[in-house]
This record gives sequence, structure tokens and C-alpha cells, in this order.
Amino acid sequence: MGLTGIKSRKMGIGILGYGRFANKWLRDAIPNSRQARLVSIQVRSRSIQMPGVTTYTDIDDLLADPQVDAVYVTSPNEFHEEHVCRALEAGKHVLCEKPMAVLPEQGLRMIEAARRHRRYLAVGHMLRFSPALRQIKALLHKNAIGKLLYARADFSYRINSEMRTWVNDSSIAGRGVLLDGGIHCLDSIRYLIDSQSWSVQGCVIQPAGLPVETSVACLLESAEGVGVHLSAHSDAPYRNSLEIIGSGGRIKLEGFTRCMGKASFEVELERSGKTHSVANVIDISRVYERQIDAFCSMARKNPIDDQSALNGLKNIEIIQALYLRGAANS
Repeated sequence: MGLTGIKSRKMGIGILGYGRFANKWLRDAIPNSRQARLVSIQVRSRSIQMPGVTTYTDIDDLLADPQVDAVYVTSPNEFHEEHVCRALEAGKHVLCEKPMAVLPEQGLRMIEAARRHRRYLAVGHMLRFSPALRQIKALLHKNAIGKLLYARADFSYRINSEMRTWVNDSSIAGRGVLLDGGIHCLDSIRYLIDSQSWSVQGCVIQPAGLPVETSVACLLESAEGVGVHLSAHSDAPYRNSLEIIGSGGRIKLEGFTRCMGKASFEVELERSGKTHSVANVIDISRVYERQIDAFCSMARKNPIDDQSALNGLKNIEIIQALYLRGAANS
């Protein structure tokens, strides 16, 4: 269906590669969004049935469905390029779950396909729609903590290989925790600290010799001189925090990767030699709904916009540089 036909109704979304992630986050988020409706899913078996939703086992059958205006690609990392390009070639807009791809050249081909078929391609970095991160970004925009000096983001969790059976298979996942969870740290910092250029200063990958890495520590620097430390661990108790330090104070957010529940938010400002702290708890909700609505809105209004796709590509380029630096250090 053409662009004109979807402007007067909710956009029909089909999920390609429906699995536990989609079942947990998208099954309700798409119907609960303002601009989209879930019309079909593609799974390897027909064991999943939902009222009003068509289930396909064959990808081409989902792509041929006239009710599908756009496709949300949630398949394992290594299949993103193939599945995104097939959907674009079928005339569908595409929202691709992070990471955009395993390698930068794959992401480039995806962007070229979107431009060639004049369809909207976005990458699902959902934390850009978190109320907590948006509040921090607003404070930074107001120069609340002065000149930015340093930032860090840490994310620890235990991978549940029973939920994602492919996550430790390097031929499907591509790489390990840096591409899986570390990309949330990277993209969140890049969202908050707007810089066109980042240089890789160092990366340590541990342990060596496994199919995928389970621990990374990375150092970056923005073109403006802001130092950044990122760490991610997929074999440790769950914890995540983010901190930004400026010449006049700091902002700290505990639970920055949350998509629901509450996050602890603290602002510490230095004025006239005295420190003033304000702590608050932020309710986190509708993160995926906001992402889906933003995707639908852009697909309708400006499908040739490629900022989301270029952002996804930039994350992969930086991560590839970190892997190369980590390999050199091993």
C-alpha cells in the first residue's frame, strides 16, 4: 500500500523474527501505540496465535501481506541485513532492532537499499525515548552542569541463553557483550552528548578465547574533549548506571536501561562554593510505544530521512573500532 493510503489509519506492522524479545516488549507495545497496529508476525512454527494477528512461517508470505505497511525486524543480529533489505525491496518501511548490523559495511548496504526504494529505515535504540534520558538531555541543553568534562555508562547483566539460544553463537550473534549490551551504553552517551566525531582511546576485552566476549571496558573521547568510559558485563549481577560530570556539577542516573518501572535520578550542582543535590525517582513507561509512534510518524511524513539509520551505523562503526583496538591489546 502506498504512503497516501496509510495516512488516514494506523500503520500495519508485521514482526519478522518473532521471538521472546518481541513477545515481551512488542506484543503489547504495538497495539498500545497511537499510530500502529499489529497485523502479522513471522515465526518458525505456528505455535503462537494472537487474536486478529496473522501468523506466517515464511518471510515472503509476511512481506506479501497487503496489510503490512512496515516491518519490525527482531531476528538475530547476523540476519538483520538480509531481512531488512528483503523488507525494503518488498516496499515496506523498516524498524530494525539494535544492533543495526554486525559490521559497518552491512549497515551501509541497508541504508543504500532504503534510499534506493525510498522507504524509511530506522534502528531501534529505544533508550532515546526514555523519559529519564530525555530529562537529562534537557538539562544538558540548558547547560545545567556547565562545560561537559567526563561521562561514564556501566551495564552488567547475566545473559539468559535459554531465552536467546543464539546469543553465545558468534556465527549468529556476531560478537558478545559489547554489541549486545554495551551498545546501549554507547548510544545513550552519544544521545546525551551531541558530538559529530568520537575517537577510540582504548578497549580491553575479557575473557579471551571464548566464542563471544563477556566483559569489556572502553575509553572514548569526543571531538570537544569529553572523556567517556563504557563498561559492559554479561556474566555479572544486574546493574546499570550513567553519570555525566561538568564544570559546575554532575548528573547521575541509576537504572538508565530500564524500559519500565522506576529509575533513580540525582543532580548535584555547585554554586558559590557550595554543593546542592536534588534526588528524584522517575517513572519509566511507554518507551517502546514512543519509539513505534516516532517511527510511524517519520515513515508517513519523511520516509527518505536517514538520520536514525545513520545513527545506527555510527554506533556499529565505533564498536568495530573498539573491537579492533581490543584485539590489538590482547
